[in-house]
Amino acid sequence: MSTWLKWSTADIPDRTGTTAVVTGASSGIGLRTAEELARRGAHVVPAVRDPDRGAAATARIRARVPAATLTARQLDLASLTSVRDGAKEL
Repeated sequence: MSTWLKWSTADIPDRTGTTAVVTGASSGIGLRTAEELARRGAHVVPAVRDPDRGAAATARIRARVPAATLTARQLDLASLTSVRDGAKEL
C-alpha cells in the first residue's frame, strides 16, 4: 500500500504562527480543511463567496475548536476585482 493512502489529519503538524487562506471554506472539504488547520494552531482565513455562509462556517469551526483564530473574508475567485481586493486585505 502506498504511504499516501495512510495519511490522515493527525499528520498535520503544528501550524502555530502561520496564516492559512482556505477557499470554499463554507462547506465540504474546504470547511474541514479550515477546521483542521485551526485545530493545529493556524490563523485561518475562510475565503467564501457568501458572507452569511462564511459567518456560519466560522461559528461552526469556533464551536468545535474554541481556541481557533479566524477572520472570514468574502472572495469570489470568478471575479478578478474580488481577487485583487482580497489580496490587498491580506
